[in-house]
Amino acid sequence: MQLSLQMGNGDMQRGDWLCNLSQAQRSSQVTEKVMVLIAHELVDLIGIGKVMGFAHSRLQQYQGNCPYSVSNQISRMFSDWRSKMAGAATIEKFVDLMQEAEVDENVVMKVITREYCGGVVNGVLHLH
Repeated sequence: MQLSLQMGNGDMQRGDWLCNLSQAQRSSQVTEKVMVLIAHELVDLIGIGKVMGFAHSRLQQYQGNCPYSVSNQISRMFSDWRSKMAGAATIEKFVDLMQEAEVDENVVMKVITREYCGGVVNGVLHLH
């Protein structure tokens, strides 16, 4: 069964698109690929890291280990978060943290819907 939902311009509340994922999709483990794709779009290691519960000293270590690549810093931080969370590192929890950190909702939605649902094409969310 394939389901298509029209995505309006600004009429959906922040995070509403997540409700269109099945419970199994929302509670599945966030993958390394999803974290890397989202990390490549981000620039605020410190802001995101604080929301994810990392100490300032740990965030400085990420910066020191990859001084020229913020996306690599964030990718490593995401991987460490997933390891720390073990089975609780779900898509739903990851999206909640990205919302709390005020990450662009469109970036998160685009990556997750593409990886888990087939994506958004011309404003229509295609779910499988």
